[in-house]
Amino acid sequence: MNYEESLKILDLIEGAGSKEDEDWQGLYNDLLKDAIDYSNIRAKWNFKTPGEKENAGKSRTNLHDVFISDIEIMARYAKSKGRDASFEEVLALDRKDVGDFACFVHAIIGIRCR
Repeated sequence: MNYEESLKILDLIEGAGSKEDEDWQGLYNDLLKDAIDYSNIRAKWNFKTPGEKENAGKSRTNLHDVFISDIEIMARYAKSKGRDASFEEVLALDRKDVGDFACFVHAIIGIRCR
């Protein structure tokens, strides 16, 4: 997973929704929030002691699972509305790449907010 691939997938996600669809916007905001939550713990991982990593491992896995679930939910919702859900291709990647995608989402939205 790289920046360009992540940007393409995020564009597909954004294109599958509508600003007028409050449910979609809520799901989208959850995805962004959960990407930030996961990428924060992943970025701080390098600074944790082995004991801290052991204690935080379950939390990190849980945040990763929540982010994956966000993508699954958004894809189901998009399909239910007859929209393109091809962004769910990210779910076919291995967990590390899905985590990379969360980190890139965090970076992309941070850069867009400047």
